[in-house]
Amino acid sequence: MIPLNPRQSLMGETPKTARLSLKSRAVSFPKDSMTMACDRLKNISTSLRTFSRADQDYKVPFNIHQGIDSTILILKHRLKANKQSPDIEVITEYSTLPQIECFPGQLNQVFMNILANAIDALDESNANRSFEEIQINPNLITIKTSLENEGVKITITDNGKGMTEGVKQKIFGKTWRRDRR
Repeated sequence: MIPLNPRQSLMGETPKTARLSLKSRAVSFPKDSMTMACDRLKNISTSLRTFSRADQDYKVPFNIHQGIDSTILILKHRLKANKQSPDIEVITEYSTLPQIECFPGQLNQVFMNILANAIDALDESNANRSFEEIQINPNLITIKTSLENEGVKITITDNGKGMTEGVKQKIFGKTWRRDRR
């Protein structure tokens, strides 16, 4: 049916009422979700900047906790639940640490490799477990920092099945790579 008045839509709304309707819908759009999305983008951007700092020829002061947190945020997509397993929980137990003189980009890459290996180990451990079994004994990665003997100690553990004795024997060899088990 064609409307008798061309300024009237098929739904019975004039352009003016349609505009008002759209405005009221825009106002009702949750501002919290927009704020959360903007905050998330800001955090990702900051984390990528922190993570990918170009190293210089000399060491610079660096906050280790910022490096670890940036790495966790970058790996967040691998920590989320999927069809095979629930979330992997990351527990951080940070001591108060001074900034340390280091090469931040290289240190962040080490954090990335260790955490990615921990996630892979948990995925392997979940291979023969049901979703319910994993929920009862959830996947955990624990990161602890402390000061020890004028140095910083960083401990990263997971509750995966662990390395075989054969892998432990080869791990510090020059040609060893994780994918060559």
